[in-house]
Amino acid sequence: MLQGTVRRSFTILHVALGLILAVEGALTLVHALSMHHDLHLIAFATVKTMAALLFIWPRTMLVGGCVLFCAFLIAAGVHVVRGEFPSEHLVYAVAVMLVMVHGRGLMSSGSPTSN
Repeated sequence: MLQGTVRRSFTILHVALGLILAVEGALTLVHALSMHHDLHLIAFATVKTMAALLFIWPRTMLVGGCVLFCAFLIAAGVHVVRGEFPSEHLVYAVAVMLVMVHGRGLMSSGSPTSN
């Protein structure tokens, strides 16, 4: 019973994280296109949205997750250079990595301990 609960909780985390990142990316893209016309922000938002959609689908989770992880690390670096603490980007990077590392085992075998 505990394994089923862990699997459901992890699935909720995976899908919720992917959807939140996709919606945030889309909102950022709309904002960047309508207000700033900042090419860097447009590129980041486009990559984030597309990678988040790939991340949600189990077959493409690793591709989307790797792109998201790299994008968040690059964004964190940009914020550090500006003198800001990139807590949001770091938390998202860690959450994406957690799903990528442990989610495959849950999806393939149904057991969180078999990975």
